[in-house]
Amino acid sequence: MASRKEHYTRCTKKALVLVALLLCSIFPSAVSINYSANGINISGKDIPRAAVNKIVRMTGYQGNIVISSVARTPEQQARCMLNNIKSNGMDEQRKTYKYEGQQVLNAYNPNLSDEENICRMTQKIKEVGPHRVSRHCVASGNLCVFDVEKSSLSNVATFKQSIRTIAELVLDENNCVHVEMRL
Repeated sequence: MASRKEHYTRCTKKALVLVALLLCSIFPSAVSINYSANGINISGKDIPRAAVNKIVRMTGYQGNIVISSVARTPEQQARCMLNNIKSNGMDEQRKTYKYEGQQVLNAYNPNLSDEENICRMTQKIKEVGPHRVSRHCVASGNLCVFDVEKSSLSNVATFKQSIRTIAELVLDENNCVHVEMRL
């Protein structure tokens, strides 16, 4: 039986391929899809060449799209939340998360090391339920959750307007466009 981490990795890779295929159907022309250091890097070899060609041929959205995050384990979610506290501040994070996420934020202690905070926050995520903290933690075959770096988009408003036509939820948070959609 596969471990939970292997399951998340397998689901994440499938989700990234589906996101690439989905983006090519939304934005018919010249688009470049990349994955930041925070995301899982899937090179063009892992996405069928036909899909890459379709992205270039079919999309009207031109420019670069950097997917910064997809599915996460509870530990990855804790690390992400810690990074966002450090880069955007606790006040901004308080606006981002609902009750269960607030409990995870309460586990943060500025006097502890990053690893100690990640451990405490991970434990709290597991305690309250990963899917209640962030939909990034939902390992579901039909729910696709991903973040696109706003700085990579040539026109954020156009991207958000286009993706809203097929997404369940589009949020503007932590310098990215957060997208949730059923496949």
